[in-house]
Amino acid sequence: HIAMLHHGELVLVDTLDDVLAAHIRLTIRLPDPVDSLGEIAAVGCKGSGQEWTLLCNGGLAEVEQSLQALNAQVVERVSPTLEEIFVARVHGT
Repeated sequence: HIAMLHHGELVLVDTLDDVLAAHIRLTIRLPDPVDSLGEIAAVGCKGSGQEWTLLCNGGLAEVEQSLQALNAQVVERVSPTLEEIFVARVHGT
């Protein structure tokens, strides 16, 4: 098991395999630049203009449905590092 702590608060506890398997990092490209992606159910989201990176924890079908509504194209789908998962869970980016 692993535990992620931030300022003494427990952020996440699970097995390493389950944490890594539950998260996916998507890089998307939009047809037109935007300032915000709105209400996308992602743990973390960063970017600007036409290119954004999302860190998702389950609920991928819901995220992909939201991306379809934006006419977004997924250009990369990779497993994030533990550090990326921690930062996204703590800061949302």
